[in-house]
Amino acid sequence: MENTETGAAAGRAAARLRDHTLGNPLHARALLAALPVHVLADPGTRLPAPGTYLRSFVRRPHSCTPAARRLVAACAVLGEKCPLHGAVSVAGGVDEPLDALEEAVGAGLLRELPGRLIGFTEPLALAAAYDGLGAGVRARLHLAAARLAEETGTALRHRAAAAGGPDEALAEELAGFAAKAAQHGQWQEAAAHLDLAAGLTESAARRDELATAVLEHVLVGGDVVRAAELAATRNADPRPVRRYVLGRLALASGRFDEAAELLAEAWRHREPGFAADVAEQLAWLHLVNGDREAAVSWAGLAIEQPIAGAVARPYDVLALGGAPGAGAPPGGLTAALAHG
Repeated sequence: MENTETGAAAGRAAARLRDHTLGNPLHARALLAALPVHVLADPGTRLPAPGTYLRSFVRRPHSCTPAARRLVAACAVLGEKCPLHGAVSVAGGVDEPLDALEEAVGAGLLRELPGRLIGFTEPLALAAAYDGLGAGVRARLHLAAARLAEETGTALRHRAAAAGGPDEALAEELAGFAAKAAQHGQWQEAAAHLDLAAGLTESAARRDELATAVLEHVLVGGDVVRAAELAATRNADPRPVRRYVLGRLALASGRFDEAAELLAEAWRHREPGFAADVAEQLAWLHLVNGDREAAVSWAGLAIEQPIAGAVARPYDVLALGGAPGAGAPPGGLTAALAHG
């Protein structure tokens, strides 16, 4: 499994490098030399512009007026593409937006896009423009972007980017937003906001708890390889829920003996918040090991728990175990097998 995980990380790193550099071998090699593969592969890590690109980029804004440079800076904070009026509002001090845009386009910094949007000429230009912002300017622009953001998640991300240090209140807002995203099955978005929350809390214990939650959401979202990478990082979270998450990962990775040990340990605590998930994972473990009777028994225990997991499928285990149960949700294996 380790070779598989390493290969997958290398594949993701290569794909990100290709997209970020548009396949330019000079810039790709420069980033490969500067950054480890796990950083290049991490979708939550913003990739910088390499020095090979920065040397040519820094000359472009020199011919522009301050208004055009402010517009470019605002676009760097807003991201890949944005409406001109939004960038002008974030930038401030741009009295003639079309003139400022014309300058930025002429300097090879920005381009006009369909739908009255503007954006950078290439991903590396965006990275270089963002890297060139001073800390104070960057924070002010992110706060301005947060005030104008229509979506809560976007506003929270901008506020997190503007933070100059720990912010417990903002960390809990991010965690709260992540919980709502998870309720709607938006697992990767939830994980991203939990990761931001972990970076804003001063408590080592709370950071570890949030890291466990990030791992769980990434895993439930289907990215087993990324989950394995996260699990390899140091985490002193002593709670039984971490045993459950690691057990779930071990099961998904085919390490059945390890999964059995971790899940059994988690089940001994039977905490209401995740007991159903533990029982359901144990049901799947027994099913893949060929013990249909034990699988059916654990699936029944999962159904009996007071809190059901958001993605639990114990009725599917019952169906596959030959004992379909009443009350199965529509669209599951119970209905499929009944009509099959």
